[in-house]
Amino acid sequence: MGKKLLQKYSRSVYQLMSNYQRAAKHDKSMSFATRQNRTERLVEMGRNLHELGYQVPSVRNIKPKHIEVLVAHWQSQQLTIGSIKNRLSDIRYTCDILSRPNVVRPLNSDYGIGSRGTLPPHNRAIHAIALEKITDQHLRCSLALQSLFGLRREECRKIEPHTADTGDFLALKPSWTKGGIFRQIPIKSPQQREWLDKAKALVKPKESLIPKGSTYIQQRHAYDSAARRILKVNNLHGLRHAYAQERYRQLTQCEPPINAKKEAIPPHNDKKARHDIAKELGHSRVEVTKVYLG
Repeated sequence: MGKKLLQKYSRSVYQLMSNYQRAAKHDKSMSFATRQNRTERLVEMGRNLHELGYQVPSVRNIKPKHIEVLVAHWQSQQLTIGSIKNRLSDIRYTCDILSRPNVVRPLNSDYGIGSRGTLPPHNRAIHAIALEKITDQHLRCSLALQSLFGLRREECRKIEPHTADTGDFLALKPSWTKGGIFRQIPIKSPQQREWLDKAKALVKPKESLIPKGSTYIQQRHAYDSAARRILKVNNLHGLRHAYAQERYRQLTQCEPPINAKKEAIPPHNDKKARHDIAKELGHSRVEVTKVYLG
């Protein structure tokens, strides 16, 4: 793969995304993180095409055949249906900006992509991480809070520990959360209290866990790098899975179905537990808990 050509492609994508960001800045439903995620996924698509032998110098040169190749590649890599749909959504939006709506087929089913599955093929929970290997104190606290409270990647960095601590609950402001939804997570364990107090000791009131002198994106890159290089995982979303499963045990006194060795009768409080867990994770649909709990 030509390094200079890849760099040229990446610059082209970023130039396009600056136009995209200007067009989307008045869309209050789209966060900065969403725009950044889309930028990174588009650059990754360019990298995929170059690795597959397609020398596409600019995103403006993408053709329908390139989309076919990308989808086949993603399927061969066993990406989830949701991940593939997100990537197709990114490129559709991009092509709309370029007035090239016919590059991507209108329906995902046109590429043989079905509905998002709700039942996971395997348990993705990450029950423990080596926090002692993380030397960045702000990042260490972020990861600890993510694990202990089931926070999203963005939330565990944006959180202001002093503001969030209400005594019995961790209160997440809408500006920290996906979709801008306020939510509360109960503080139940000594470990939760211990790490929340450590985070409060690390920063001043109204300060987040993004260190002074660092930007949101810089700390996000530090987070992603720590996951891959130090903790040896592609991402840490599995911490939310582990949190959901632990909460299910606490609320039902039973093992979550995803861990059951054989199909078991759900406990009488299964529905109530799933409702509570969905709220704590920041999901509006209880059905989503199947991804975490089976």
